Amino acid sequence: MLKFIALVVMLIDHIGAKLLPQFFFLRIIGRLSFPIFAYMVATGAKRTRDLDIYISRMLIFAFVSQIPFVYSSPSVSMADMSLLELSFKSFLPGVTFFASPAILGHPGLNIGFTFCFALMAIKFINQAKEYKNDRKNVALSYLGVVAMILVAFFLRTDYMMYGVAMVLVFYNFSIEEKSIYPKLIYILPLLINVSTMIVQSASLLTVPIIKRFKDVAPNMLPRWVYYGFYPAHLLILGIIMRQF
Repeated sequence: MLKFIALVVMLIDHIGAKLLPQFFFLRIIGRLSFPIFAYMVATGAKRTRDLDIYISRMLIFAFVSQIPFVYSSPSVSMADMSLLELSFKSFLPGVTFFASPAILGHPGLNIGFTFCFALMAIKFINQAKEYKNDRKNVALSYLGVVAMILVAFFLRTDYMMYGVAMVLVFYNFSIEEKSIYPKLIYILPLLINVSTMIVQSASLLTVPIIKRFKDVAPNMLPRWVYYGFYPAHLLILGIIMRQF
């Protein structure tokens, strides 16, 4: 049920962003989607038998989603751009050396890449726990965590540093803790933009939703539906947006 709620709220958010930007309340509703996905990724990292396989699966999802992500961005003009050119340039935000000129208004890398870096940060956290009696390796492991957060920023992944940090919060702390609220507030400055921080603060309303539905019909739909919905709905919204 929680996954289904996340998909519906994400769809509302993206309809508001790509088709109906004049209805800002749709974007406010949409702020509820990312924390749910972040919680599910963190939960998946806790439950998976093999974190490396989980990371590989997320990386495939990220690559499959990138072209629809760029294509559906309202800031990207498709004028005089072939599908082949779009396919190549989608993975190179702001790069002009290999693909000149770069796509103007490139939205960066999709949320799948953010989750990949978050999962790699979790892998470093797990290593730090294994090296608990070795200060040098513990320090290096936590440097790896910081590196993943910074990589997300410099590669301009969706939600950037904030996105990685939210997954880490849900991974390290129980959703049932009252202190989860201040922890989610503490990471808001990672969004950097003040207006974005104010809007994103609506995401705190997600906590009671997660608590209520996290154990309700967890396998409501097959896994491939959840992975496939993201690129599929972006592609459909992109086609509608560019036709009308």
